[in-house]
Amino acid sequence: MILMTIYDPSKSEIAYTNFTHFVLRIYYKRFVKSLELQPNDKVIDFGSGTGFVAKLMSKKLVGKDSWISCVEVSEKWNNIARKKLKKYPNVDFYCGMMYELDMKENYYDKIVAHWVIHDIPKEHREKIVKSMSKRLKKGGLIILRDFVGSSHGMPESELREIMTKAGMIEVKSKLVEHRIAGTTLYATFGKK
Repeated sequence: MILMTIYDPSKSEIAYTNFTHFVLRIYYKRFVKSLELQPNDKVIDFGSGTGFVAKLMSKKLVGKDSWISCVEVSEKWNNIARKKLKKYPNVDFYCGMMYELDMKENYYDKIVAHWVIHDIPKEHREKIVKSMSKRLKKGGLIILRDFVGSSHGMPESELREIMTKAGMIEVKSKLVEHRIAGTTLYATFGKK
């Protein structure tokens, strides 16, 4: 299996990530609110990491047909998410590259990719985004927040191009300057 990263997170990286989630929890709650989740939505949390965002989403997905699939390339992150979400019956977990996973096609309403696409090696980005698009129902959405600055991230034009090649159309977007994080693209793309 090809991995997006060469390593699993260290104990210090896990601690730092958990600390960041705690400190920025208001930001993450606002982010999840902005997703406009419906009670029965089926959602992929792409690059789910610790499962923090999936846990916040699961509190909104209360319908009997709702579902969250956490997708992660790191088995270590995936195991952390499993522990964090063990009380939620409407969650499953996938580990590996999106295009290698046996997941339902034309099934999901939304895919959330929060600060993760820029970390995918360039040679895999297009294939992964096309795989995401296949998982979405017609009219389904990819909602992303990603770094597009010159010092950290990927070119904004490249991100839009791979979305277009995957059959996605831009619904809305805005660039936001963060003092610490740099330039971030907040965007929603819909499946044609």
